[in-house]
Amino acid sequence: MIREKSKWQTLFESVNIDVVVPPENSKRTIALGTKFSPESACLPLKFNLGNFIEAAEEVGLLNR
Repeated sequence: MIREKSKWQTLFESVNIDVVVPPENSKRTIALGTKFSPESACLPLKFNLGNFIEAAEEVGLLNR
């Protein structure tokens, strides 16, 4: 699936800031977010954390 560029992505790229778009949300995304967040954390936080982890893996900042 091809995603359109967001306005934020276009803005950052226009000032030479590299943008990493994480993959679509998946069971792995929520599993990672749940693993590394407090039990009482809300679902959006868990998805957000999972997205950050997957994006960091994508650019080689974390090992898979």
